[in-house]
Amino acid sequence: MKSIIKLFAPNLAWARQYNLDTARHDAVAGFVSSLIMIPQAAALASLAGMPPQYGIYASIVPVIVAALWGSSRHALSGPNTAVAMMISAAIFPFANLGTDLYIGHVLTLTFIVGLIQLAMAGFKFGSLLKFVSPAVITGITNAVGVLIIVSAGWGLLGVHNMMEWHFLTRLNQLVHDVPLANPYAVGVGLFTLVIGFSSKLIARRYYLVIAMFAGIGFSWLLNWLLGSETTGIEVLGNLSINFLQFSIPNTDIEAVYVLQHLLLAGLAIAIVGALQATVIVRAIADRSGQAIDKNKELAGQGMSNLVGSFFLSFAGSSSFNRSIVHYQAGAKTPVAAIISALLLVVFVFLGEAIISTMPIAVMSAVLIMVGWGLIDFREFHRIFHLRSEAIIFYLTIIAALMFGLTDAVFLGIVASLYVYLRGVINPNVTSMVEAYGTRHVLQLRGHLFFGTLTHLSNHVRRLMQSENKKATLVIDLREVTYIDWAAVRLLRRIGQEWRNNGGKFVLRVLENQQDKTLGLIDQISKIGGERQVA
Repeated sequence: MKSIIKLFAPNLAWARQYNLDTARHDAVAGFVSSLIMIPQAAALASLAGMPPQYGIYASIVPVIVAALWGSSRHALSGPNTAVAMMISAAIFPFANLGTDLYIGHVLTLTFIVGLIQLAMAGFKFGSLLKFVSPAVITGITNAVGVLIIVSAGWGLLGVHNMMEWHFLTRLNQLVHDVPLANPYAVGVGLFTLVIGFSSKLIARRYYLVIAMFAGIGFSWLLNWLLGSETTGIEVLGNLSINFLQFSIPNTDIEAVYVLQHLLLAGLAIAIVGALQATVIVRAIADRSGQAIDKNKELAGQGMSNLVGSFFLSFAGSSSFNRSIVHYQAGAKTPVAAIISALLLVVFVFLGEAIISTMPIAVMSAVLIMVGWGLIDFREFHRIFHLRSEAIIFYLTIIAALMFGLTDAVFLGIVASLYVYLRGVINPNVTSMVEAYGTRHVLQLRGHLFFGTLTHLSNHVRRLMQSENKKATLVIDLREVTYIDWAAVRLLRRIGQEWRNNGGKFVLRVLENQQDKTLGLIDQISKIGGERQVA
């Protein structure tokens, strides 16, 4: 019971050592993080198919809750690129983007994601995430980068995006829509990209902020010189922000298949969010030296999404780029995340008039820069030489582009489990010959259970077909860490068959192995063979 209470209680262990110096570092980090969140909040909201102000909502309460309930003192949660893409892919078949029905479904999906992540934390599934290959999340991340660039292409051209189209169809249509592009919108978008990528070389932390304000300024200049009627540059418009408005997730699901779809999508998003959060907090912990509790972090993400669904927030997770900047800016405790969320409210309140004039082309350019940053070209080359990881990596990317992110997640997980189980059911069996061919030794390592028995049986079969059938067969179990009843029965049968052929059967075990790991080994006594205890 104490472990459950600790798992779902706020993490306040840092409060005992809090002092003025720590507060100063947290204040600086919170200020920096709130600035970089402004362009991302609106952009990621549009990526999720939500009105831009919902990106602001998702950057306040969920950020605070994740910081207080998670295990990491430095990770920064909120809108997440991959999760945002999965949200829009899950909801747009049932509602038009940005409508009340769409928003209601998104809040319901967010509530479901939170519940699933809390359940995963309660059942200690955090430790099981290690069985999912990192190649899955890397493949999803790279695929999301490609999807973002294509999705944001219409905004850069100044034409409307068609989210319901298949990726290849959307890509083909994007190319055919180039002649329809608004040249002024394209100019603003390209100017934003040039300023953004240039400033990234000298001000990596603030390049998105610099690009956003540069794009807004350039669009103002064009409208002042030529007139907004001539340029036709579309802007975000009034954000209609209502901070801390309480909301209730939509429970009026008319069709059962919609709920089933949301549950399946919620499971996929919960897993992707959990995987990303785990990878991010572990990466930062490697730098900070902080001990991380994966299940506690999972509980923090679940609580963040669950509570956020009641405050107009869509599902999110930890963000790698924001978390790294947050840590490098000097964050010491979760107070930095709280300061970041509160300052974001202040900045948006004071600068709402400016943000509302942000051209869609600028927001699309910001998304393209975010998407480009997700594509790791070095990873394509590095992972190519790792056969198992390469298969999972490329399979996940292809599935994401061809079938969608939800299907890609489950396919990647299945592929990961297949690779893992393939290694487990093919245990390390070393075959050697002793005493000039009169003694065959099979040295086993790892688990010996029903899934590995075919591999062992094939080895023994080949030995039985050898010329010297009266040799001694020694099965060395000293490095076997687990054995089940099926394995015991197989060993018994092997011993009996070997003795029937006129040979001698020997088991090698450690002195304390019979009492601990191999308690079932006594059941082999009926074989009548020899046991060598080391």
